[in-house]
Amino acid sequence: MSGRLLMGIGLLLFGRQLFWLFVAVMGFLFGLDLVAPLLPNSPSWLGLLIAVSIGVLGAVLVWLWQWVAVGIAGFLAGGYLTGHILHASGMATGGMSGGLFVLGGLVGALLMIAVFDWALIILSSLSGATVIIQELSLERLPAVGIFVGLVAVGIVVQGRLGRPHSTLSR
Repeated sequence: MSGRLLMGIGLLLFGRQLFWLFVAVMGFLFGLDLVAPLLPNSPSWLGLLIAVSIGVLGAVLVWLWQWVAVGIAGFLAGGYLTGHILHASGMATGGMSGGLFVLGGLVGALLMIAVFDWALIILSSLSGATVIIQELSLERLPAVGIFVGLVAVGIVVQGRLGRPHSTLSR
């Protein structure tokens, strides 16, 4: 089983309970998928180092400044999901996709801050299902059905697991 598939399953089922994992994985995926490709002539280990560093930084932020981490995680998840939805639907177009990443990121950040628990459940379920579907490389129609099913499973499982041990207090 690949590392990305394990990350997707972790996000799908435990994103709310292990908030630090959600933040770390979203930072890692951001670094791997969006930052590392900006360095095309660099060795592959550098891209991996950048991705791991962003993930670790995210996890450390959770411990130091939880609300900052909530906003950053929401921004990265919202932008990541927006980019992949646009790509999967065929609507991604060059320069416009960067602006839409930021717009999706802002919506994700505001959603995470406003309704933290349910936003975390929904965003981590969506993110986990996205990572799993990408890793499985399915045709479009089966991928959509499996994606919807995975999101539903993630929301139900996380909703029933109860409150995490260290939730954010307002």
